[in-house]
Amino acid sequence: MSEDNQISAAITTENLGTLLTNLDANEALLPVVPDISDEALKRLLGVDQTTEFDDIAAEVMDAHPEWKPILVDLTEYAKDAKFLDDTSELETKAVAFARKITVQRRLAAHDRRRASLAIYHQVAELAGHGKIAAQPYFDRMAGFYPGRAPKTPTPPTPPTP
Repeated sequence: MSEDNQISAAITTENLGTLLTNLDANEALLPVVPDISDEALKRLLGVDQTTEFDDIAAEVMDAHPEWKPILVDLTEYAKDAKFLDDTSELETKAVAFARKITVQRRLAAHDRRRASLAIYHQVAELAGHGKIAAQPYFDRMAGFYPGRAPKTPTPPTPPTP
């Protein structure tokens, strides 16, 4: 709605294409990993804000390699640590970028929906006053808000003599 519009943004087709191409190019630079389901992803051990526990474990392996459990591959352990370090800033920037896109999209969606609701109420009023051209639009729109039926318009009171 114009009086309280939260965002006035546009993106050119060229800029959108560039963004998408760059995202694809960046994705191609990442190592290939198997895709896993959301459920399986939730079961993986998480990455805390602090990796102090892992740092202490690495210190143990540096000081006492003879204590290495049989299931631990120290080469992969070191690779995983380096990958986590190397991708930390990338993740931070990717999350910030995704949030910026989400905020912009939600603001635009909010503004558009508020304007659409105003249009819906205008159409409902016109349909209620017998404007035949408004009725098909009202019929199509009303199903989206069954609990928000517009107020039935009251006919104007004729002037008293």
